[in-house]
Amino acid sequence: MNFKNAELYNIEELIKVDEKYYRMSRLNAQIRGEIAESTAERSFYNCGCEIRFNLKGEKAEIALLRKPGEEVLTTGAAEIYYGDFQASYQETPRILSNEPLTITIKQKIVVEVKNTAKNLNNVFAPELVRILLPYDWDNYLIDIRGNLDPPAASQVPAKKILTYGSSITHGGSANHPGESYAFKLAQLLGYDLINKGFAGSAKMEPAMANYLAELDWDLAVLEMGINIIDDWSLEKFAKKIDYFIEEIALKNQDKWIFCTDLFRNRRDFNDNHKSKEFRRIIKNKVETLNLKKLKYVSGLELLTDIRGLSADFVHPSTYGMDQIAHNFYKKIRKMIT
Repeated sequence: MNFKNAELYNIEELIKVDEKYYRMSRLNAQIRGEIAESTAERSFYNCGCEIRFNLKGEKAEIALLRKPGEEVLTTGAAEIYYGDFQASYQETPRILSNEPLTITIKQKIVVEVKNTAKNLNNVFAPELVRILLPYDWDNYLIDIRGNLDPPAASQVPAKKILTYGSSITHGGSANHPGESYAFKLAQLLGYDLINKGFAGSAKMEPAMANYLAELDWDLAVLEMGINIIDDWSLEKFAKKIDYFIEEIALKNQDKWIFCTDLFRNRRDFNDNHKSKEFRRIIKNKVETLNLKKLKYVSGLELLTDIRGLSADFVHPSTYGMDQIAHNFYKKIRKMIT
């Protein structure tokens, strides 16, 4: 959606708060009302969300605020990109807190990047400003000021990758939004990212399956299992998986869909019987459907080095995110080419 001639990428709805700020949701009100309350709340966590624009005047000012709360750190990192290129260390990251922050983008730097990169093999146009929002919490948009234009279709990748899953797909334990495996995988493929990760809330609701099946994407990654392994029986999981995968895959048989399961985690070096069964259920479902472009990839084959886990032994570290992205990329390229 657009706001003051900037694109709010991966954001479907703005909700005004106290007549001062806007909450930014990755889902519209209708779908939020049809899914679990926790999933609906996580739609306000801005993973995969960007503020994108072309700067026509001397500068742009983007005012943001991190929603006060006790569940996470009181600060979060926003990143600035010019097309494919991360801004220099003097500019990025910018730390959002409970106090308003204004990010200023200057035309001089935009012009320098454009002139330097204009003849390179760009995926995003180098003059396109991209502000990656912190992935891990609810951020408030205060205002966008400046002479701006939204992106043209020619300035962004022609193809899109959809990612769905848990906090790991959401970005959990990545230092910055650009270090999640979903972001890195999109970079490697040269695709634009539609991140529909929901921290702690990837519950494969039927309404979510219906919604994802109708989105505009070219390739999808569906990560399933970790959020409900302690709460669901094998029978319940299998039933949920049946509808979730079928709904998305059967409506998109012309598109590549990659189903994965639990990435390597603490259960794999303790008692992991249930993990094995969850993985088997997903693998069997994909094989039973027997669709040409529907593929199964084990999470064990993506996070291969135990040092890729953070200290909670569930969420990948930044190193682990990089492992997942590169291993996934190699498997995807091998299958689709």
